[in-house]
This record gives sequence, C-alpha cells and structure tokens, in this order.
Amino acid sequence: MSEFISFITSEAAEKCATEKRKTLNGDDILFAINALGFSNYNQNLNLYIKKYREAIKDTENTSTKNEKDKES
Repeated sequence: MSEFISFITSEAAEKCATEKRKTLNGDDILFAINALGFSNYNQNLNLYIKKYREAIKDTENTSTKNEKDKES
C-alpha cells in the first residue's frame, strides 16, 4: 500500500511542480489517479471529496455560528 501511495503522490507532486505550487490538494491526487490509469476509482473518489468538502464547510459554518452566539 505504501508503494501505491508513493506512486500516486509522486505523480501529483510532479503536477504541482509543473504548476509551480508547493501544496498538494485533493484535486491533484484525483488527477494523478486518473493519469496513472486508475480511472475506475475516479467516480467514487470524486463523490468522497465532494462530501468531505461539504462536511468541512458545515463544520466551519457551525463553528462560526457558535462563536457569534458566544459573543451575544
């Protein structure tokens, strides 16, 4: 598994280097998975990352709301 992770991460890092960025993100990983021929995982991973981003957004919104309530 660690070989697979390194393989994917290396491809994503190359993309970032080409774009002169230092930080990998989920979209870079998805790009690498697709570019390396693992596109059969693409649909599930896209769905996962979409739900993850929604959950993070909801958490941030709840946190902001709680902070405003404390100030009141």
